[in-house]
Amino acid sequence: MQKEVEKIRETYAKTENEIIKDLKNKIRKLEQK
Repeated sequence: MQKEVEKIRETYAKTENEIIKDLKNKIRKLEQK
């Protein structure tokens, strides 16, 4: 059970980082126009 929770947390953290990166890139593109 504990290992599964850790796996989910890892996946969530990774996804969160990807989303933040994606949003930052979109904001940068908008600022360039």
